[in-house]
Amino acid sequence: MENKVCPSCGKVHEQGIRKDLGIKCDEGELNGLKIINNRMSCAIQALNPNAIPKDVDEKNARIFVMAAMDYKAEIDWLNSNWWDEMIRKYNLSEKAGGKDIHIDFMDGSFYILE
Repeated sequence: MENKVCPSCGKVHEQGIRKDLGIKCDEGELNGLKIINNRMSCAIQALNPNAIPKDVDEKNARIFVMAAMDYKAEIDWLNSNWWDEMIRKYNLSEKAGGKDIHIDFMDGSFYILE
């Protein structure tokens, strides 16, 4: 697929051109996803080996890593649940035609890349 300038945002996307689905989530839903993404970033940072305190013993280091893994799994579940709810509520699967659905974090609009 050749790279073209997206008419929606003016950027070049390797994956394709942005096509808005004509649906926006509400502000509360968008804020919920922003919180989930923030927590996901924290969980990923906690899983970095450099996040383990240098002076901690092996047992406590394992506890730290396990807690970080549990937290990441919880956030993965929340993220998946959020998307499942949006897909169901706004009937996004039918509108997306089997393509991956994305969201614009500026305004909450759903889109696909063609």
